[in-house]
Amino acid sequence: MIDYADEIAEVGAPWSTWAATQFQQPIWLARIDASDEAERIVGCFVIDARTALGLRPWDDADEGIEPAPWALFDIEKLVRMALHQSGLAFEALTAPQTWGEFPARRVADAAVTQGVLRYYYDVTASLLDGNTQRWRWRTLLTGALLAREGVMSQSLTTLCDRLAVPAQPDASLATELRAELEHGALLPSRPSDYHFLNELVVSARLSAS
Repeated sequence: MIDYADEIAEVGAPWSTWAATQFQQPIWLARIDASDEAERIVGCFVIDARTALGLRPWDDADEGIEPAPWALFDIEKLVRMALHQSGLAFEALTAPQTWGEFPARRVADAAVTQGVLRYYYDVTASLLDGNTQRWRWRTLLTGALLAREGVMSQSLTTLCDRLAVPAQPDASLATELRAELEHGALLPSRPSDYHFLNELVVSARLSAS
């Protein structure tokens, strides 16, 4: 089980109004703030069982750029992404700002393993070459706190306080923090509740028939 340094906050009504017009009635959204540089909106929906089991082509994801970059995933795809330790899926599932009834953090807890730290390791390599993108620095700090304490946070302020590091990217410090991502002993080595994830996908699919 992951501890969380930041509480979930509900995203306001404008997001839900927008979501209802987009793609097969999303049942959950998260807004991910990338440290004042950009934000992403992520949601999930359910393709009905007859479509998923049929022979005709269907889309299990969709994306766009209005009103901000957004992506929507079929619930089964989102769970598969989490099981494959997708950084995008994991950050969406653990985002502090959410909308809807989807059990996001339970999905993250059930699926996360030490393998998710690989995402944080890979995406922050450019920090060693003087990259100054704050979202990459925030990403590295998120991974470092997970590896060091098993605690999840996407708040740059919280991360800097807990790790006692500056808010601006630091190449030499990045080298030290990235080294910690190769361990992650506080996270499980395999998904802790695959049964829950399977039941969630099955029940959601059947309820959408």
